[in-house]
Amino acid sequence: MNTNNDIRLMEHAIRIADKNSGLVSPRPLVGAVIVKNGKIVGEGVTEPRPGNHAEVNAINKAGVNTHGGTLYCTLEPHSFQSISPPCTEAIIKSGIKRVVCPIKDPNPLINGNGFKQLKLAKVKVETKINESILSECKKMIFAYEHFLNHKRPFITLKTAMSLDGKIATYNGDSKWITNKISRDKVHKLRYNSDGIITGIGTILQDDPRLTSRDNNDKYCGRPRYRIILDSFGKIPVNSKIFQEPGKIIIASAIKLNNLPNEVENFVIPDENNKVSIKQLIKELSNLGLHNLLLESGGKVNTNFLKLKLVDQLKIFVGNIIVSGQESRSVFSGEGSKLIKDSLSTEIISIEQLESNFLVTSLIKYLDPS
Repeated sequence: MNTNNDIRLMEHAIRIADKNSGLVSPRPLVGAVIVKNGKIVGEGVTEPRPGNHAEVNAINKAGVNTHGGTLYCTLEPHSFQSISPPCTEAIIKSGIKRVVCPIKDPNPLINGNGFKQLKLAKVKVETKINESILSECKKMIFAYEHFLNHKRPFITLKTAMSLDGKIATYNGDSKWITNKISRDKVHKLRYNSDGIITGIGTILQDDPRLTSRDNNDKYCGRPRYRIILDSFGKIPVNSKIFQEPGKIIIASAIKLNNLPNEVENFVIPDENNKVSIKQLIKELSNLGLHNLLLESGGKVNTNFLKLKLVDQLKIFVGNIIVSGQESRSVFSGEGSKLIKDSLSTEIISIEQLESNFLVTSLIKYLDPS
């Protein structure tokens, strides 16, 4: 039976995991807390490979205080030998007698086996928790689960637009359509992402850094990857994106020379001698990236949509009207001929951000293949 104390400690496990958000893929993000006699004696977060899992880090910090304690973790403990030994083995050896954890690991190699191993070792396992905790734990692994099911990253298209659906004026000016609260939320989205994808048009027009930054405009170490679609190597060597630390991938149709040493070049042409977006996503999947943010202009957005590679929309709407037939929109091209051919979405939430609002929705493709 869960108590208010159990809920508080599960909330703490969720909260501490945030410090490694966007860093641990292909592993799922997990937080763990060990309590004995009402006091926290150890806590941990899953580290990037080849580091420890959250449960092992918590056990190591707790030391001799684990015996008879309770472990709170946000995902079912890992139960097989991989790069790391099974967490279940460490839990059993530590003498922990109770585990509170709301969800099974969707990985078919685990998926209940972790709980089963613990129960066989006489460790009490409690999986029932209130809906709020369950929802938050599921959010932590949504991209991980998508990757397991679809063998590719979960891709969120993020855009900021005016009330009349414009992302920039006719000459490309877009600063700022939305308010600071909205822009701060964008930095949090970047913080939680494994990588950001954009096109060369956005680089040439806006010269963005594509990093997550705090309120003092300080770099937060995220995302791990920034990915640019640049078929023919138009990116200037003095672009701001090169001036911040972090891994950069430039996907092109031809081999690019004279790039900074730390920049990786994926040469992946399609049949039209442009960047093959499908191949790019395969390459990013091979890197183990689970959660990608698409921040680009109408052409790139449309190409991803046509390939059914946009899973979610995050649309920040400002309280301005840009107007004009030549002003730029989220998507380009002719679009649907008939309304019945338009894509449908499932709106998940609408959030008020003072004078702005954020719409989050999932795209429902007619044929999701």
